[in-house]
Parts: sequence; C-alpha cells; structure tokens
Amino acid sequence: MPLCEYCSAIEFEMLRCPTIEESISLNAKSGVPDCYPFKSSSHKRDRPKFSLGLHDRVRQSSSECPFCSAICDIVSDQKDNRMRDLDSFEYVASIVACARVVPVKTMAWGPECEFMHLYRIDLIWYPIGEGEKTDQPGIRTDTETFPRYFINDAFQTYDAEVSDDGTNSRKGNQKVAVFSGRLRPKITDIKRPAQWLKECQDNHAECSNSKLSFAGHSHCANPLNGEIPMFRLIDVRESKIMEFRDVNIAHFEYAALSYIWGGPQNTVLSTRNRKALQESGSLDGCVSKTVQDAMGFSQQLGIQYLWVDALCII
Repeated sequence: MPLCEYCSAIEFEMLRCPTIEESISLNAKSGVPDCYPFKSSSHKRDRPKFSLGLHDRVRQSSSECPFCSAICDIVSDQKDNRMRDLDSFEYVASIVACARVVPVKTMAWGPECEFMHLYRIDLIWYPIGEGEKTDQPGIRTDTETFPRYFINDAFQTYDAEVSDDGTNSRKGNQKVAVFSGRLRPKITDIKRPAQWLKECQDNHAECSNSKLSFAGHSHCANPLNGEIPMFRLIDVRESKIMEFRDVNIAHFEYAALSYIWGGPQNTVLSTRNRKALQESGSLDGCVSKTVQDAMGFSQQLGIQYLWVDALCII
C-alpha cells in the first residue's frame, strides 16, 4: 500500500544504515554517493519534525496508509493508558539520531564524515488550541508549544534480508547494510540467546572462568579471597531458594534479573518465610509474572540458578 500525503513527506531515507561498500569507500578516502547516514556538519536541521495531522486524520488514513496504521497500533499498545483525548492533538514524527558509530579507521574519514549516524523515529503529540490550524504535510512549523506525549524510538527498523536466525540472504554482497538489525519476533526463540551465551563462553576469556562445584563446599569466610558468609540464589529447576555459606560468588554460574518492582511484590524473602521458601516447589504460583518469566527463561537456557533481589536478600 502507498503512503498517504503526510507520511510520504517524511524523509525515511534518513533511517537507512551504511552499506559495506560505503564503509570501505570512506576508509579508502573516497566519497559516497548519498548523504545519509554520513551527513554530519552539513546536516543543519536538528531533529527534523514532520507533521502527520490530527488524530482523526491519522485514524481514517490507517485503513490505506501502512505508516498511519502502524502509528495507530502503537497508540493502542500503550498499556498505562496515559494518552487520553488525542482528538485535539497534532501527531508529529521526529527523526532523531540515536547513535554515532565511529569506524575503526577513523583517521581516514575527515572532519565532514567523522561518524555514521544511526537514526530512529520518535512520535510526539502537540496540543492544538481552539481555532489553531495544524501544519500541512512536510516539516512542522516550530512553535513555543510544548509536547504533551511522546514515544521514543517508536518503530523497529530492520533489514528485510536478514532472517530471524541472523543470516543474510545476500551474504558477501557489499550492498548489504550494516547495523540494520533484523525483524524481532514477539516471543524470543531460545536458540538465539543460547547461541550468544555459548559464543561468549567459548570465545571470551573473561567469561569462561572455571565454575565452583557446590557439593561439599565448606570453606571458611575469608575477605582476602572474595568469600562472603551468605549468598542466596533461586534454584529454577526446584523452584526454591538455595543458601550457600562462605562462598566466592565469582565462581558461580547464575543469571541476575534486572527489573523495576513497579509495586508490592507477591512474595518477598523475610526471616519468617526463609525456611519455607527453601522447600522444593515453594515458589510455584507465588512470585510475580516478571520473576516467573525470568525463572522459565533461565531454565530454558540451561542456567540452574537465578538471583532476584526480592527473593535473595533479607
């Protein structure tokens, strides 16, 4: 389906990533035929903003314009329901530089092409007052109005030639873009992170330290060799909390969950439930969905132990 008049005015070419051929050309001190993504000091516009019109226009256009349809999908996916009464807001797509990639041979590039610029699209909503007009398709007129809502990095960008397993159907072709990514599925195929983990353990010396055998380990605490008196982990296979005394945690193979509580946890370790949570199956059905998913994910990766602050610290 073709883009609507508003979305056609967006400079989507800014989103493209450099090709292998362009990188080689710049390293050889040759020019590149296109300005993106190497446009640096000559790129005078900071975060160009493109008007998409009012909410009603975007909604009506969504049946025919794929980009308007994608915007409507993103709005409906906002779980916190913070975006209300959008009828009186102007939709704006802003193209923002999300990263600057410095090539290995930086000295060969020169001041006009110091970086490869990687761009993404932010969505912004500006309130429209009574009688106030919205912009025509194209660059939005700058005003003193502050945006009410925004979604950073709203869209996933990827190379359609790269499959989910990371292989490229155009392997060896110098026209292939680098840093372009792949289409990510809603549910991760466990084979991919398992492959990343194996790559790390097999080829990164700092990640392949020998692991401690838990059986019969009863050394005394010694601050000089990094031992601590108590260390707790969740055994994801047995769904219980394990306690290890006088151990050096650098020798443990475990995953750690990084998350935001967001509210009271279903179960938190305390002196009262400490013994009960060491029983097999004691965590079944009583932990938050986030912790439950982390336990399942760790088990799928073959990692027996998981550290979660709410369940491993009293």
